[in-house]
Amino acid sequence: MRRTTARLGIVLLGLALVSGGAGLALFFWASSGMPSHENPELIRRHTVTEPVPESADGVTIVTHNIGYLSGTTNNRPVNRPPLVFFQANTAALIQALKRIRADIIAFQEIDFHSRRSHYQNQVDLIARKGGYTCSSSVVNWSKRYVPYPYWPPSAHFGPMLSGQAVISRYPILRATRQVLPGPVSKPFHYRAFYLDRLVHRVDVSVGDRVICLLNVHLEAFDVPTREIQARQVVRLVRSLKPRFPLILLGDMNSVPPEAGRRSGFDDEPDMDFRGDRTMDILWRQSGLREVFDRPESRADESSTFTFPSRTPNRRLDYIFYDPDKIERLAAGILPGGWSDHFAVWMRCRVRKTPGGGFVPGRAEKGSAPSPERTPEN
Repeated sequence: MRRTTARLGIVLLGLALVSGGAGLALFFWASSGMPSHENPELIRRHTVTEPVPESADGVTIVTHNIGYLSGTTNNRPVNRPPLVFFQANTAALIQALKRIRADIIAFQEIDFHSRRSHYQNQVDLIARKGGYTCSSSVVNWSKRYVPYPYWPPSAHFGPMLSGQAVISRYPILRATRQVLPGPVSKPFHYRAFYLDRLVHRVDVSVGDRVICLLNVHLEAFDVPTREIQARQVVRLVRSLKPRFPLILLGDMNSVPPEAGRRSGFDDEPDMDFRGDRTMDILWRQSGLREVFDRPESRADESSTFTFPSRTPNRRLDYIFYDPDKIERLAAGILPGGWSDHFAVWMRCRVRKTPGGGFVPGRAEKGSAPSPERTPEN
């Protein structure tokens, strides 16, 4: 979501000042969070099954900003599409995930209980209809009323409960929510409607190993804030990397260091990545490797574009992995019209150590970690 929170905050604050006490009450009510009883569970079991064995072909891991399955209408001033539109997009996404045999999917911009997507719990729908065992959800945008797009009022998002999620065929053992620093230099009315930027950590049991995933959605348009967030993510990666086979994935909202085009985009002329070091920080300082960090991908940059889905012209979505512990078998882009982003996928397996020695992230034989719930903060 680009430039949304600043403008809608100005609009509501202006109304509040004009209308006095009633307007201020409206401003604070609209910018307050949704009732806590609507918050999704941090870890949820969708089916009761035997533990899923690790496939000899490896595990397919996906990152996808689904833009609440709104297709190319995301953030446009149009009346919200009907329910059948979202149902069709849900079905199309599930079929695409089945084609690539997706095992674990990290989502960004997924709705839990929002008017704009007809109050569907999109995590629950995708998990149940796709046959996934577990899910984990974290909230990053909870507002009683979001008056955006501004006109017509029928296009307003309204009540909002949205965030990030991971669904998995394998058991989820642990999940945590970490809030990244926000743009503190912005005014009060901006921060009142600002969505949190999160690291959603999920530990998944795959065979006798535990893979640690960091599902990230970085700042969209304030470059200094995004770089600060990237450095904090790097510190987290360094603390976890010695202990787990680690995967960092998500919508980083920035282009690769070697991107041939960094400004002058037809869809967003004001976006300018010149001087933005976000991806350079993640690429060079994390100790991880990116799935398309290969000569053939750099030679054909357009083959890895993920945004916008109508006419892709840049890459914003990534999967990083630890090459010492994880073997990349294949990777690709999953196109589709159900979102304004394409998905990125990687098929991989955890490396075996010579002589069968200890591997960080291995679950002890005869025991299984207990699911951990971490409170929303």
